[in-house]
Amino acid sequence: MRSSLPPARGSARCRCECGPLRGTSSRGSTITSRGKLADAVCRLRGRDHCERSGDADVGAKAARATALVQLHAALTLQLAFSRQLLAIAKVIEARATLGASRQVFLATLGSFDTHTNQVNRQHDLLSQLDAGLTAFHGAMSDLGAGTQVTSFTLSDFSRNFLPNTGGGTDHAWGGHPLVIGDAVKGAQVYGTMPTLQLSGPDDASNLGRWIPTLAVDQFAATLATWFGADSNALATVLPNLSAFSPTTLGFI
Repeated sequence: MRSSLPPARGSARCRCECGPLRGTSSRGSTITSRGKLADAVCRLRGRDHCERSGDADVGAKAARATALVQLHAALTLQLAFSRQLLAIAKVIEARATLGASRQVFLATLGSFDTHTNQVNRQHDLLSQLDAGLTAFHGAMSDLGAGTQVTSFTLSDFSRNFLPNTGGGTDHAWGGHPLVIGDAVKGAQVYGTMPTLQLSGPDDASNLGRWIPTLAVDQFAATLATWFGADSNALATVLPNLSAFSPTTLGFI
């Protein structure tokens, strides 16, 4: 998706929204990863939980806990991003107990300000992002919340197309946010891909700083509408939205 909200200066912010607790039918873009649903519940909930297995509701509790154990096993937990996702998953799992119908979480993954050594650095960072979100959304499906949780990326700005002499790139404009979840109409690119030509029709400079074709306002309005905001609320929180058409992008 081309937008004025591109991937990465110093950090990428992965925001997870828990929508209204209702069922929706949609096409999902999430690649889920199912590991073994073992009795590793004990590792997460403690041995005492396993010893109380005679409780009438232990099956349901174990199923929910096992989804988190699976997530725990899938993530490399020495990484801060993975630890954040696990903590978010635990809060979502407890949503009924907390009485929460709408929740917003913020997880951060930094060091995208790649003025040098970009290829190697981005390989490492995007591998963390891929593994973490794949495991996280697999757990959301196992918890029965796959259509109710949507993750999307936020960043300050993008990188230009022309590499610098240090093997990196410098600050630019238009980029590609990601939106992931079972409610997402996925496997598509929304917006118009730029012409990859220096000083070309989509370059705001001679370095490959692509001019966005979608606004951050449209991106935000689409997510906010799924989250339950009506037209009056959108006009309040996104006062410049009326300058863009369409106001929402239909990706969810």
